[in-house]
Amino acid sequence: MYNILLVDDEVDSLYALQASVDWSTLGVDKVLLADGAAKAQDLLERYTIHLMICDIEMPGMDGLQLWSWTKEHYPDTEGIFLTCHADFAYAQRAIELGGRNYLLKPAQPAKLAEEIEKTFAAITERNATRKSSALWKENLAMRRRDYLFNVINRQLSSSSYALQRLSEERQLDFAPGMKIVPVLLLVQQWHREMPPEDIPLMEYGICNTASEIFVKDEQAGDVLLVSRGHILVLLYLPPNGKLRLSLEGACKEQVDTCYRYLTVDISCLIGRTCTVDQLADTVDELNAYARQKAIHHLQVYHLQQTAVENAELHVPDAAQWPSLLQEGNGNTIYEHIAAWLQNAEQNGTADVELLQRIQQDFLQAVYGVLQDNNIQANLLFQDKHSFLMQEKSLYSIEHFLSWLQWTLRRAGDCMNRLNNADSVVVRVKKYISANIKNEDLNREAIANAVYLNPDYLSRLFKQKTGISLSEYIQQQRLTLAKNLLTQTKLSVGDIAFNLGYNSFSYFTRVFKAATGYAPMEYRKTFTKQ
Repeated sequence: MYNILLVDDEVDSLYALQASVDWSTLGVDKVLLADGAAKAQDLLERYTIHLMICDIEMPGMDGLQLWSWTKEHYPDTEGIFLTCHADFAYAQRAIELGGRNYLLKPAQPAKLAEEIEKTFAAITERNATRKSSALWKENLAMRRRDYLFNVINRQLSSSSYALQRLSEERQLDFAPGMKIVPVLLLVQQWHREMPPEDIPLMEYGICNTASEIFVKDEQAGDVLLVSRGHILVLLYLPPNGKLRLSLEGACKEQVDTCYRYLTVDISCLIGRTCTVDQLADTVDELNAYARQKAIHHLQVYHLQQTAVENAELHVPDAAQWPSLLQEGNGNTIYEHIAAWLQNAEQNGTADVELLQRIQQDFLQAVYGVLQDNNIQANLLFQDKHSFLMQEKSLYSIEHFLSWLQWTLRRAGDCMNRLNNADSVVVRVKKYISANIKNEDLNREAIANAVYLNPDYLSRLFKQKTGISLSEYIQQQRLTLAKNLLTQTKLSVGDIAFNLGYNSFSYFTRVFKAATGYAPMEYRKTFTKQ
């Protein structure tokens, strides 16, 4: 027996359509009426609708839009469309969306009954094919994963009744009220560099190991790659409510297997037991925990066991950090923070908010000390590696400590070089030599290259060399100009341009003021015959 839904915003037309056909002779059990798209959607969620006969021209959501929604949520429902206009564009769109046919209003009862019989015959044939098809049976796991993925991403109705009906229509094995235990596998860190295109293949390997470890029987669960670095294991509780494996043991085996054979650190988050209609909320809870908590690599977490009520958030005392940095005792700061985080994890307060607050205090101390030493911190940490380290620092405690160690080492190295003024001058001279042909070579550019305040660098350079930066640059350019004039056949204009002078006349004036010769006079006088 079949259920039919009639949809038309004109109530008179709706009742006329209902009365025009002898539904019982066609094998129809229920004829449901909807005077608009909203009512139709409600009925589609409450009943299994085999065929929807729908008017196209309706206010708000029209018939084609309603049909598009229906095929997305209830793909097995068939459709026949009615309209007052013989417009082929309507018919074409209806067929493109998977409709069975397109009839002009008022539909002739005999023609409508014929189309309904054809539709029911097609439904019967489809169902028979599905039940007998080996491919249909083999694809059960694929269909089940597709259904679960749509549930998790809220692409299906959240109504337990609607989800159960969809499960039955797709011949899935989700009994009403069946309990599910979700386990989220978080990829924390790969131990070897790999191109981005190889990561999906490696994540596929994690899925395969999870299937072997957690899902001994294909009816016992599913493994879904829900997003980059997030793999979801769904275990289905049998009627006795007991899993056939040790959940804690399976998680530890998964962590160890990934570490040893796939060279990747993962963590396992065991969620709260739920039903299918609760699954999206439960997965959201797991993802929120992963974002908010300071997760350790290679660990197993139970959400049921991690609630901490009224835990007061404290951060370590940063008062001594600036003096320790100034004295070169960065390791003491690292050990202080590492010990504090270990304690916070034990009492349940180690979360992303704590890491953020420690990070802010630490950066304030580092930037303050660097500024006191005339080092431009924004330039010191603008390289790609520093950026990526900080970007990942809140992923986990391990990532945070790695970033902390990197920042301390980089700041310490820069301060050590600064303490050796001679080495700073050597670096400055090398930079000038490498960029002498750049017209933008100036005090600011040089200071940026060595991460120092421009005013401080100028004072330091003159103190060590006896001349200013601009004078030294001018000397180097003139020395190179002399060599080019006497050892090459380059024109004076090309030499001026290559040395960063954008004005030929300005180069000539500077050269003559420094040497007493115009460039061409210098070439004629000093070029070896």
